[in-house]
Amino acid sequence: MIVRYMMFSGRKPRLLNGLTGRVSTAVTQGACQSRMLVQPMDHFQRRISVADPKLVEFKQRAHSLGDEVAAHLEQMIVVGHFPAGSSLPSERQLASDLGVSRTTVRDALAQLEAKRLVVRHQGKHSTVALPSSDTLALAERLNSLRERVDHVVENENIVEPGLAALAATRATPADVLQLEAVYAKESEYLPPELSVTLDVEFHYTLARMTRNTFLQAISGMGAERTQEIRVRAHATPEARRACIGGHSKILHAVSHGDAEAAEQAMREHLNVVHGYMGAGSDDEEEI
Repeated sequence: MIVRYMMFSGRKPRLLNGLTGRVSTAVTQGACQSRMLVQPMDHFQRRISVADPKLVEFKQRAHSLGDEVAAHLEQMIVVGHFPAGSSLPSERQLASDLGVSRTTVRDALAQLEAKRLVVRHQGKHSTVALPSSDTLALAERLNSLRERVDHVVENENIVEPGLAALAATRATPADVLQLEAVYAKESEYLPPELSVTLDVEFHYTLARMTRNTFLQAISGMGAERTQEIRVRAHATPEARRACIGGHSKILHAVSHGDAEAAEQAMREHLNVVHGYMGAGSDDEEEI
């Protein structure tokens, strides 16, 4: 049940309805002390100028209004209600829709600008900034475990096979020695955290063999953002043994300069690893 608040300032009490944006007054009865009356209301919600009203209900709480509006708008940006590059409503429109002052809206937008979530333009509407890696990581954390596992699987299936093939065509003897050194440190008896660290090192060494800095950046960022998902594929000795077996076939193909075999070995490796990675994810709420 949503409530509305009667604020008394010592003169005329002001009935503030933050969800409708209307301000009304009530007649005092004698001398009023500063106090708050809470009165129940029938259910309704504030609608603002966006596609789905259910996602944008705004409720004023016991915090700075600027902080509340900033948090509200940030959530809408993170979930994609205001896509990257799109314009926000004008300050006047936001103030009217949310039942707050334009000063409060400016304070909220300043906070979002400091976080690099919006770009403000003099005399024009603010726009949603292109997402940073931190924003994308936050958005990914809002997804279910099943979705996050699926995203890792999709990313690796797209990137890793081609990367392995390219590494096989460009690897030098020194590169192969480095890959062999990483492989030699792997063991099914290692704890999961150390095992996944070596797994990441193996794949990043392949990325460096390509001599392609973009692929190296993608591999490095992917490893950083997905490690908590990838560790699921190292949870048991059986899973770690399967992972090492896949690395052995990839290493053999790369060391012989066989791009086709390296790509096929990587696909087979990922198919096995992803099976362990996704096991039980439908039944788990969080990692």
